[in-house]
Amino acid sequence: FLYDIYGRAVVEHRGSPYTTAPSALGDPTVDLVAEKWHEQTSMYGPAFVAVASIVSSVGGESELLIRLSWQVLTAACAMVAVVLVARRTRDPMAAMALGCSPVMLATVNDAHNDVLLGLAILVVVLLVDDRRYVFAGGVAAIAVAMKVPAAVPIAAVAAWVLWRRGWRPAMWFSVPLFAAVTTAYLAVGGSEAMRPLRESSGDDSRFAIWQPLRDARFEQLLEDGVRWRVALDTVRDQMSTYALALLVIALAVAIWRFRRAGHPGEVAGIAGVVLMITSTYVMPWYPAMVLPVVALA
Repeated sequence: FLYDIYGRAVVEHRGSPYTTAPSALGDPTVDLVAEKWHEQTSMYGPAFVAVASIVSSVGGESELLIRLSWQVLTAACAMVAVVLVARRTRDPMAAMALGCSPVMLATVNDAHNDVLLGLAILVVVLLVDDRRYVFAGGVAAIAVAMKVPAAVPIAAVAAWVLWRRGWRPAMWFSVPLFAAVTTAYLAVGGSEAMRPLRESSGDDSRFAIWQPLRDARFEQLLEDGVRWRVALDTVRDQMSTYALALLVIALAVAIWRFRRAGHPGEVAGIAGVVLMITSTYVMPWYPAMVLPVVALA
């Protein structure tokens, strides 16, 4: 429902979901959105907001139609991913591992956009494998412009292309990617569209590996007399710094280790796993972003 109201902000209210919170729209569907998200401007990229604008036009103000619209979209993307994996691998176990994965089924049921990212990254890998670098760069741009974390497996694929195929294919892949993403964000407000991402950069979840360290550090600061809000902001900043440092180091090691991999899906998959492990904010449905390329590899 939060996805949907971002689309309605554009279609029904001619506003920007990056600068106008759901609560400020006066939209009748805002009550369907969990209250904690009422003040949250869009952390998703312009490509996903464009998708949300189309889907929200289908659902209208009906709770049932909104839910079914998003579930049908994610189910269709999952099915296309399974078909692509089955056709390329000719391996029934690969198709079953993806299509019957509890993570994938739950993500489709809850209509999380990680399924869309998973399909997009899979298509990028297939196009790179077929040496269609410009098209691959274009699809990669869509993935990154839907959700910024997709840039991690995409960057790993670019590094693989550079190592395995040379600098010219890497340029054909990277230039359209960079140009399209930059243009998309400039079109929706540039730095304003990035502001919600910057503000949420310190968010954490109980599923992250940092949670025990975060809790211990927070309690220590409180015992030292630091005010609650200051302690919370301090811990968020520290955990974000640690997570970024670990991500950069682990990603560099993983890409170097997989630089000679026979298939780009391998390096994309391991980069996604590194992202899931090192992030301060990770949810159980996030692996759907890399499950298709893992099944392919």
